[in-house]
Amino acid sequence: MLEKGVDGLFDSFARLDSRISSVGQTAAKIRDHLQYAQRETASQTIELIKYLMEFNGSPGDLMELSALFSDDSCVAEATSIAQKLRKLENRLLSRFDAASQRRELSTMSECAKILSQFNRGTSAMQHYMAARPMFIDVEVMNADTRLVLGDQGSQVSPSNVARGLSSLYREITDTVRKEAATIMVVFPSPNDVMAILVQRVLEQRVTGLLDKLLVKPSLVNLPPMEEGRLLLYLRMLAVAYEKTQELARDLRAVGCGDLDVEGLTESLFLAHKDEYPDHEQASLGQLYHAKKCVLKTSIYLNHLGPLALERSFCSIFSPTDICYCGYRVCALE
Repeated sequence: MLEKGVDGLFDSFARLDSRISSVGQTAAKIRDHLQYAQRETASQTIELIKYLMEFNGSPGDLMELSALFSDDSCVAEATSIAQKLRKLENRLLSRFDAASQRRELSTMSECAKILSQFNRGTSAMQHYMAARPMFIDVEVMNADTRLVLGDQGSQVSPSNVARGLSSLYREITDTVRKEAATIMVVFPSPNDVMAILVQRVLEQRVTGLLDKLLVKPSLVNLPPMEEGRLLLYLRMLAVAYEKTQELARDLRAVGCGDLDVEGLTESLFLAHKDEYPDHEQASLGQLYHAKKCVLKTSIYLNHLGPLALERSFCSIFSPTDICYCGYRVCALE
């Protein structure tokens, strides 16, 4: 009985050993299959990148490229390669975006270098810009408006606007400087990215503010002079133009690649500069008539005695008119 029990135990061990060997062989096969799949995927990826670098390296002459890009019989294969490249680009962009959120600059840099082979890296640059808070946060734009124009309903003056613009433009310059430090580390062509960044700052953030600040009065129906809107617009235009030119010089000093930042800044004011002579002439006309009114009144009142002068003056003009004329005279002087 003991011998039979021992024999049965050995048989059980043998079966167990056989099963373990079978599992081990299966695991080895799976491992080999995975290793092959990984090698195959890596090989395909390398092949895709090779095609991409070849195409980007010689964009002018297709005859210098492999048959994939020039032979009509390879259209199906080229289409398949293009689809795989798009998938690869999307995976890299997703990884780039995730690293950007975590501020992992080394990972961002790795992705940006590979993505530079896709459309010169345009997609990576666009993703980076689209994630900048100053371009997507509505509160940033609202804060810009409050800083320059004050709270809604508050009195706006050229001096207050000048101070607000100076503060805002310093903040913008500091933000661009901080972004430049990141861009220099992450992107293989930092000057191209800086050009895009500065252009978007001027065209989106600065233009959005100027549109609220500079509201052109109608030349067909001029606002009454006592409202002061025409003269205020011209003064605001002068302040905004001067401060924005200073911003352009500061951004140039930080770095903006090959962007013509001064020319772009000028273009922001083209609509106002085109009609500036007409607005200036209309304002001077209003000032001339106001001065003429004051002079005529003075000549008339000089012929009256002191008591008659006071009575006539009060009967002709309201207190508002008197204050208004006095203000215009001081402005002219």
